[in-house]
Amino acid sequence: MNRAKEDIAKELGGQESAYKEIWDIIDEKWDRQLHQHLHAAAYYLNLQFHYDKDFHVDKEVKTGLYACMDKFISEENYLKVNDQLEDFHLKKGMFGFRAAQTCYKTRSPGMFIV
Repeated sequence: MNRAKEDIAKELGGQESAYKEIWDIIDEKWDRQLHQHLHAAAYYLNLQFHYDKDFHVDKEVKTGLYACMDKFISEENYLKVNDQLEDFHLKKGMFGFRAAQTCYKTRSPGMFIV
C-alpha cells in the first residue's frame, strides 16, 4: 500500500496538495477494511513481494504473520512451519530450485506450487 501511495504522489508531481486527498481516502479504507493480520501475512508470503529487492518486513508485518500462525497452525506443527518459513525466506529447499525461481514473478501466489 505504501508503494502504491508513493507512486500516486510521484505521478502527481510530488506536491502534497495534489495527492493528500487521495492518500486520505486510501488511508481511511485501509484502516477500516484492509488493515488486518491476514493481509500482513499475505504480504509476507506473496512471492512477488517477498523476493522483490524492496521487500521490507516491519514489526506490523511480523505480528500479522505470527498472529495468523497462532490461529491456524496447531502447536505440534508450529516448529515445522517455522522451519519452512526460513526455507521460504532464504530460498532454500524447494524454493531454491530453478523452477521456483523463474516463475515467482509471473504466477499468481495461489498457483505457485513447489
